[in-house]
Amino acid sequence: MASDFYRLGNRSMLDLLKSSGYLQDHEAITELQLQVLFGTNPDLIHPWFILSEDQRTKYGYYLLPPGVSPNRGSDWVVGYHPVGRRSTSSVRL
Repeated sequence: MASDFYRLGNRSMLDLLKSSGYLQDHEAITELQLQVLFGTNPDLIHPWFILSEDQRTKYGYYLLPPGVSPNRGSDWVVGYHPVGRRSTSSVRL
């Protein structure tokens, strides 16, 4: 979806989310499936990182690459801002 967001340029992320079918069956996509997808297609990660960097909101999810996360580890980190409602997990690719 992130690569389509930049490639198409005229679709909102909400429109892309709706057309993906995710809203109708969000349980069909698991963390493990995403891990496998990004592990075999690492070129899909960069658009998500750019989208995360472009966010200008009071709250929402973000993506931090290895070495940038609070622990400076070798993992990608997915988190939720603000810090008061932060829930992070490391994703190895």
